[in-house]
Amino acid sequence: MFKSQRFIIGIGAILLLTSLAMGRTTAGFADPAVHTARWEAVDTSALVSSDRQEDNAEKGTDEQEAIRQAVQTLVARWSDAVLPSSGWLHVVTHHTRDKDKTSLLPNGQPIPLNYISETWYRLDDRGQVVEAVALMRSEEGQPIQVGTFRENTWRNLTVGEKWKGEPFTPRLDLGFSADVAQAPEWGSTLDRRMVTWAGRPALRFVMRDEFAPPRRIEGYAQPVVRGERRAWFDPDSGALLLLERVLVMADGTERVVERVEPVTIERGVEPPAEVLALLQQEVAK
Repeated sequence: MFKSQRFIIGIGAILLLTSLAMGRTTAGFADPAVHTARWEAVDTSALVSSDRQEDNAEKGTDEQEAIRQAVQTLVARWSDAVLPSSGWLHVVTHHTRDKDKTSLLPNGQPIPLNYISETWYRLDDRGQVVEAVALMRSEEGQPIQVGTFRENTWRNLTVGEKWKGEPFTPRLDLGFSADVAQAPEWGSTLDRRMVTWAGRPALRFVMRDEFAPPRRIEGYAQPVVRGERRAWFDPDSGALLLLERVLVMADGTERVVERVEPVTIERGVEPPAEVLALLQQEVAK
């Protein structure tokens, strides 16, 4: 059994399920289409020679690569400890969001800013998901959205839709390492530092995207000048402790688009009968 002390699923009807496979964020600044703006830190000092500038640039590039490799190493360490064997994997995460307006499901049901995501994955002997049940609930326990994956087909039982898929590997880091791997292409910058989180040592990584000119993002009144993804990892096990997606507004204020805190990650536990029964439900579309 694997549990954390306190450990994205997408918001839309389809993203609830596809994010289980892709681990992609739904915040606007995480979309590759938003990464068209490129920026360069230019040293205008006449006292720095061109050779020195090239040396500094190379050193900076090496440091960015070292940070990317550090993230991949931590994520691989935790995944190798949790995923290799077949059986059920149970993951619960707590999501809190800061937006100026709430979103709606296609059926008109509002999605609360804060919610609980509970997912049961059945893994094969390669650690790939062959069946899954995803439950989105309010903090008070009220059901919001239910989806399943079975026989290479995704089903959203809440809105009555289904579409083809294929087995996938769960992203225990909620897609952070995939985003970090794209940092050079997107023009993002990375940094890392050792911090204290909940009274324990943690490695915090930050991925930054500068927006010039500022961008409008749905759900927020002010334009955005910078986006950040922040992830805290256990330096020994590689377990994800906390993930934040942050927007910095034109007036300098920070809005936490989403904070995701893993609550439970455990193996060897069978889903309740009512969860297994959801796998047998069918939708018409």
